[in-house]
Amino acid sequence: MYRAILPNLFTIGNLFCGFLAIHYILQGSFRPATWLILLGAVLDKMDGLIARYMGKDSRFGIEFDS
Repeated sequence: MYRAILPNLFTIGNLFCGFLAIHYILQGSFRPATWLILLGAVLDKMDGLIARYMGKDSRFGIEFDS
């Protein structure tokens, strides 16, 4: 049960990076926004890899990631 939560935490981190990047862009701070977008891309890649590696993908996780 708890192992299925780990990939979703990476997706939550990805969403947080995206929203924070938008916040920085609206303030005119493009450098931190760029790093957050790159971090979000890494987290997005890792959540799928972790879910497949652990064999713990769920219907909720698939919909949450999309």
